Amino acid sequence: MQGPAVATCLALAIAACGARTPAPGQGSAAAVPDAPSADAAPPPLDRDLPRLARLGVTLFEEIVKVFDQAGEDCSAAAAGLDQLRTRYGEVTVANAQVLREGRAMELKLALRPYDDRFEAAAKAIASSKTMRACAMDGTFARAFDALVGPPP
Repeated sequence: MQGPAVATCLALAIAACGARTPAPGQGSAAAVPDAPSADAAPPPLDRDLPRLARLGVTLFEEIVKVFDQAGEDCSAAAAGLDQLRTRYGEVTVANAQVLREGRAMELKLALRPYDDRFEAAAKAIASSKTMRACAMDGTFARAFDALVGPPP
């Protein structure tokens, strides 16, 4: 039986790495925003999808590192996930906002340059000793869901 953490991880992997999207110039065209001036503050993360994609992939790679270090120690894994939530909280919030606004396809397009990295990290997370040992552990599941978002 899968716990909520496993379901979340698999749902994210499927959403981001599902069917390949058309190459630029094929299919529907997306509007490209004007480049901000050098003096301007960066846009909010939910409006800067290339940066959100890059940080999201990095987050998943960091989760792999936490799981590699924790092994089957669910408390250590949960503590590591909590530390990542402190560092990547903005990513979780921005990702949820993008999905709430129905912009999942835009995010998927932004993730495209990172498909291989994201897919490798998602597979490593889903097949990890940590996920097998801890998916049903309440503390671990809450920490995982707080970091990557609740199951769909």
